[in-house]
Amino acid sequence: MFFKTDSVFEKKTAERVLPGKRAPVQWGVTHEQVCIAEYCKVGGVAVRPTGK
Repeated sequence: MFFKTDSVFEKKTAERVLPGKRAPVQWGVTHEQVCIAEYCKVGGVAVRPTGK
């Protein structure tokens, strides 16, 4: 037996299962390099990336 699910339910479920789809994560992925560059320029520092 199959049930049609509400799109709000599907969206909330997808956000829990796929955190990369959440708006704050997407914003970070899109703007990370710009933010790092601005931070380095304003703070007069260098950021050394770690991890993947």
